[in-house]
Amino acid sequence: MTESFAVTKMQRLIYNIFYKHILNRPKLRLFLTSLLVPNENVTIDLFGAPLYINTRDEIGCKRAYDFTQMCALLRDETGPIINLSMILRSGDAFIDVGSNVGLFTSVLSRAQNICKGVKFYAFEPNPDTFVRLSKSVAGQDVQLFQVGLSDTDGELTFCEGVTSGAFAPLMHSGRKQILDRQHTIACRRLDSFTFDSNSLVIKLDAEGHELKILAGAKQLLEQKRVKAVLIDGCSSEAKDFLAQANFALFHGHTLKPVADSLPRCILAIRKECLPLM
Repeated sequence: MTESFAVTKMQRLIYNIFYKHILNRPKLRLFLTSLLVPNENVTIDLFGAPLYINTRDEIGCKRAYDFTQMCALLRDETGPIINLSMILRSGDAFIDVGSNVGLFTSVLSRAQNICKGVKFYAFEPNPDTFVRLSKSVAGQDVQLFQVGLSDTDGELTFCEGVTSGAFAPLMHSGRKQILDRQHTIACRRLDSFTFDSNSLVIKLDAEGHELKILAGAKQLLEQKRVKAVLIDGCSSEAKDFLAQANFALFHGHTLKPVADSLPRCILAIRKECLPLM
């Protein structure tokens, strides 16, 4: 079923015909390319990095750029994943808050194969999504928690969205299209959990609830155990909170320092931890 979903027989047939009759014939390929593809020098942003390309000579880069612009997951997630991979070190713990089906955790936990001692923790409140998360990281050394996080221990009412990624606390549910279904989810403070590391890298994607979760990590922050925080969908309040907690702020995609602007994704690194290399 997995193979049929990824590549159908028809897709393989079309590709084989295309490769045999076009890609494998350089002169024909060059003619069609010159006929159909503009010859322009442009700068594109691919995975958070600038590339100066010729749209014809580097057609693969241009196609990749066009595709990422149409795919929110590739456009918004790939750069931050790459940046997080650059700051993880042996002895760190990666805490994935709002893990969904485990994209960040599943990709980054591969580091355990070559970098021993990196711990992984994933939090996902949606009970249905949590089942898929469990299957995504099956066989990997990841501790999973089907619980919500906030600034107090207790319960929160979550609303379902049109996708699993829009599963949000009721107070923030107006941000995206919400279905008329609610769930009561047990919630805890992040600093009420035991993490087997004094160097924590936290990723937050909580649909507007990030500031409450940061408040619930107060003890971890005061103990200076948090090395870095990535917030996807960062609010100005969360940005100010991290700045006041002595974190240096960087664009989550480009790693450029953040001044007065508010990018959608912020990577905050505790100033005492810089430089990392």
